Amino acid sequence: GGGQSTAIEFDIQLGGRVSNNTITAAFNGAAIYLSDDTECSFNTFIDTGSTAISVSLPSKNIRIENNKIFNSKNIGIRVIPTNENSYSAAFPKSTLYRAENISIRKNLLQRTKNVGIEIAQTKAIAVVDNTITDVSHHGIHIIDSDGAILRNNYISVVNTPKKFEPSGIYGSGLILNS
Repeated sequence: GGGQSTAIEFDIQLGGRVSNNTITAAFNGAAIYLSDDTECSFNTFIDTGSTAISVSLPSKNIRIENNKIFNSKNIGIRVIPTNENSYSAAFPKSTLYRAENISIRKNLLQRTKNVGIEIAQTKAIAVVDNTITDVSHHGIHIIDSDGAILRNNYISVVNTPKKFEPSGIYGSGLILNS
């Protein structure tokens, strides 16, 4: 609606795969909602209007690997509760709805306007070996997540708006065993 297209959307899927696609100028690139055992890999996203790859809660066993994201106007990869706004300090704190066993690995994100990777309310998420360059706010923003592993990520933050303090990795809420 209103020109806000999503190029590929999976709703309530089991065992889906989004791979080897090139998506240009969509509002959202790939959206995975309430799905399990799904993979998004080896895709290229160029000039997305909002988010290149989005996963909603609850979802589990999701692999987001080996994707290239260029010029996302908001967020490169996002794993958050459905219909929540980015940067909301008022994310509902819930242990009932979590994204579980999520792997975000070996992705290249260049020139995301806001955040490279945003994560909220996850359990056992691994964010490993990603390259995030020319991001204007946080490279990785993690909120209220348990058992997170963030390892071997390269982050370059530039062009930060004056009202925000830039950071490579920013966390808030309850983050256990990270």
